Amino acid sequence: MTIKAGSLAGRIDVVARRFGTVLALCLCAAACGNDDPDWKFEQKSPNGYWVAEAKNVHTAGPGNATDDTSVALKRSDQSDKDAMLIIDLDSESIETGGVELNWLTNRHLEVVYGKGSTVTFQAVKLADVEISLRHVDQVVFHSLPN
Repeated sequence: MTIKAGSLAGRIDVVARRFGTVLALCLCAAACGNDDPDWKFEQKSPNGYWVAEAKNVHTAGPGNATDDTSVALKRSDQSDKDAMLIIDLDSESIETGGVELNWLTNRHLEVVYGKGSTVTFQAVKLADVEISLRHVDQVVFHSLPN
């Protein structure tokens, strides 16, 4: 069997290109973030019936880096999967993606967000809970429950 020098070089070139493509795809997939939150905290209503949960998820990848802060509401006897999204914010960075959760009454949750965040979704009421937003000019870091 005779192997031509040109065809061997051509095969090596094809294998190298395929390997390069697979390697590039693997690196892109590894560079993308996951859904694990960078931070997460909960704040119970004064009567303990409702729980508001805020979390920030940062994902990164070629052309799709995002910093997303969300607030969800659930009854205290429900699991995390039953929580309903009530606020979604896009932030410039994790440093500006904070929120503060203030229960004004048992049925009124105030979400404070700051400079560098843009509201992309807001529910104004869920069940018997009213939800209000307040924008402040400074950066807000998430507040931990007392």
